[in-house]
Amino acid sequence: MPTVDSILDGIDNYDQSVNASLALVHLFIWDDSTEDVDSSVHFWFGRKFEPGGVTPDILIQLDGSKGIITELKRSFPQVDAEGEDLWAEEFDQLKRYDKELVGWDTSNGKVHSTDLILFTSQKFGTRVVDYIAEKGLTFQDYANNFAILQFNPASGRKAAVFIQKVEGDIHEFKNITNQRLREGVTIGMGYLLSSGLSSVKLLDYRPEKPVDIVYLMSLMWIHIFGTVPTEDDWRCARESKEGKIVEIPVKIDEVKTRILEGFALNNSHKVLDNSWINECMESLVTLNLARRAKRAEDADYVIKYRKKLKPGPGGEEIHKVFAEMLFGGRIQTRLETGD
Repeated sequence: MPTVDSILDGIDNYDQSVNASLALVHLFIWDDSTEDVDSSVHFWFGRKFEPGGVTPDILIQLDGSKGIITELKRSFPQVDAEGEDLWAEEFDQLKRYDKELVGWDTSNGKVHSTDLILFTSQKFGTRVVDYIAEKGLTFQDYANNFAILQFNPASGRKAAVFIQKVEGDIHEFKNITNQRLREGVTIGMGYLLSSGLSSVKLLDYRPEKPVDIVYLMSLMWIHIFGTVPTEDDWRCARESKEGKIVEIPVKIDEVKTRILEGFALNNSHKVLDNSWINECMESLVTLNLARRAKRAEDADYVIKYRKKLKPGPGGEEIHKVFAEMLFGGRIQTRLETGD
């Protein structure tokens, strides 16, 4: 049975993966000399390439001739409960990218040179380097360069990601040099506003179950449903017998469109299907924060939106509130009085 802590750890894992991916993309698309996005650099999450229909996590194309293929590994367990080597399969997958891949944004779908990067959490960086050396693995049959980059949330008052090269080299691009990467680069999350990446919340894969439900429920509650009620709606809600609840009719397809337009990039669209949203809606029904719509209501569900989800002073993160409601040993069966 999932626990609140395991759910929150899973959400933190996914959040860190999102932030690290965006920080790496920002590093390459942002031009310090012009203080603007370099429009010649293209990038994708999970774009399909041939042969084999492979979908590396992050693809970055530089000036139409160079490609960077990146595989992200935030959670990277080395052995299973029986002591079986789990990394062998992971590195076999990485090896599938060490060939001429077709699918780039060029006339023939190819680039002249590629770099292959394994992008992993700082806690695994040294172990990965040692494992590759121990097993004698190579990843330059086709790729011109192979490098291991590690990342970690940077310390400080403002959210940031620290990226550092721990092995290998890449093609140097503008001020992105191997020496600079070896020393480490800190990308503040605030800079993502400049490169248009700050709103992205989804990668090309969904969090593991049931973390995915709490994650998407929280996103929808704050960023989709929370933007609908007007001051008039709240005034009417305060005067109604329902008590400070605004009912919001929603259609699954419309919710999906808003999430994709506001919080996903290009190939991330394939990960968000209607079933994931439906699962979240049914969880909200379980918590009495939504109901299935009646036929005459021209909607799939009706959200019972309220500003406060539990009694008390508030201020808790929405992820924690939903995790406690669903997995904290008590399912909410009625809406409690709140502001």
